[in-house]
Amino acid sequence: MAEQYAVAGDFFFELRKVRDGIVHNGKDFDLIFETERGFCVAPRTAPFNAFNWQSHHAYNENLVSVLPWLSNIILQTIGTCTALMNAFASLIPLPEQLAPGYRVFVRGPNNDALIEVLEIHNGTSPWWGPPEEKQAAASSSE
Repeated sequence: MAEQYAVAGDFFFELRKVRDGIVHNGKDFDLIFETERGFCVAPRTAPFNAFNWQSHHAYNENLVSVLPWLSNIILQTIGTCTALMNAFASLIPLPEQLAPGYRVFVRGPNNDALIEVLEIHNGTSPWWGPPEEKQAAASSSE
């Protein structure tokens, strides 16, 4: 369990530092730009400078879409929580399955947003536009 906490610690520490800066210290990201293609940030400023930006994320030489960074934060948070839960489950005896082989699928108002997060993380264009335009933009940048 301690091993898993050590792995998760750095990520959660950085996430907390960004959150606390905004919530408790009134800090904001230096600038968030609204463009005709979507919201952008400067990739060389903290906390965005630690992210691995790709060419199709670029709006121009100084700005990138904020969505790939956000999708990474969201998916990393979900993945880290899942890894912690799996570590708990490996150490704490859980009751037998109530219905072996039974799978539960959850639907909610956030499903579409999570699907978009996954698509952006997997290389779909992070820019505003109809789905076919987004796919064409992602394909042309590869």
